[in-house]
Amino acid sequence: MGTQLRQCVEAPKTAGLDKYDSSVQTLRLNLGHKYESLKFKVALENNSAVDRTLNVRVTDGSKQFGNITTVSFDEEASVEVPVKDRNAVFLQFYATTSDDSSCSSGDSSIPVIYDIELD
Repeated sequence: MGTQLRQCVEAPKTAGLDKYDSSVQTLRLNLGHKYESLKFKVALENNSAVDRTLNVRVTDGSKQFGNITTVSFDEEASVEVPVKDRNAVFLQFYATTSDDSSCSSGDSSIPVIYDIELD
């Protein structure tokens, strides 16, 4: 699964990223309290801007749990988070630049998640 990020954010806000922010794409997973862990891999699609860094944040809708995963172009990362006793989780995708340059170049980043497992 993938989505397109056209804008960047400078850094995550302390209280959390607003899931309705236009620079953040959010995927909601309804789990129904049935699983204990969520695992997936994440990378940037080949046509993504090479100067961007992808960040993936997992929340329960009000607070972050687990670490923010960061992936540069031409890399992949594995993510594993506990989801026991959770009805829903939100995967929030946002881009930052790797060299403090402007994010307004018009290029986009396309985060892709794959090999998704719920145990």
